[in-house]
Amino acid sequence: MLIILGGLPGTGKTTISKRIASHLNTMYLRVDTVEQVLKGFIDVGQLIGPEGYLICSSFRCISK
Repeated sequence: MLIILGGLPGTGKTTISKRIASHLNTMYLRVDTVEQVLKGFIDVGQLIGPEGYLICSSFRCISK
């Protein structure tokens, strides 16, 4: 299962996400953190699009 929450800053996305992950006994991933790591491996001039979400989605497959 992959749950993606979106919204404006300060609306509680992180709080809700962590509670859902805890309740489901699963991992919590921030796509922003994944994207920051990716920026260390690619040309800074390139924009990161769906890659962060694709990596987070791949964790779903690995953790089964």
